[in-house]
Parts: sequence; C-alpha cells; structure tokens
Amino acid sequence: MNCEYNRAKEIGCIISPNERWERGLSHHSMSIRIMKFIEHHDLYDNDDELDLNTGGDGDNGETLMFLMDSFFEYLDKEKGKKER
Repeated sequence: MNCEYNRAKEIGCIISPNERWERGLSHHSMSIRIMKFIEHHDLYDNDDELDLNTGGDGDNGETLMFLMDSFFEYLDKEKGKKER
C-alpha cells in the first residue's frame, strides 16, 4: 500500500467523500485550482473524454476533488510539521 496514503490515514487526513460532503467541508484551494484546469484541458483538448462535472453533489469531478482534498490536507499537515 502507498506509504503516503498510510501516513495520511494515520494523521487523520483520509475522510471518505461522503463524509466530507455530509460534514459540509470546503474544498482545498489546490483541489479547486487543479480541477478547473483539468476540466478545461479535458473539454478543449481531449474532446471531454473524462466528462468531469463539478456542478453538484455526487458528480464525478466533485468526488475527485474530495479525494484530492485529503491529499492536500495531508501535505499541509506534513509541511507544517517540518516547519516547526
């Protein structure tokens, strides 16, 4: 198993997309930034192959953003730990 995933889980950054949605957690700014880029890149340069949608609950893009949120929160926590 991926050691970064294990570490993120250990420090409490892994939260299921459903739980994030139920808690009303905001997306990490980097998740939003990357998703906007990927959506446009896919639409204009990849014939919308991924068909990503972020307009509402349960959309595939929204789910991907929730997953990325866990990763970026993990990076933020690890970075904060190193800066101390």
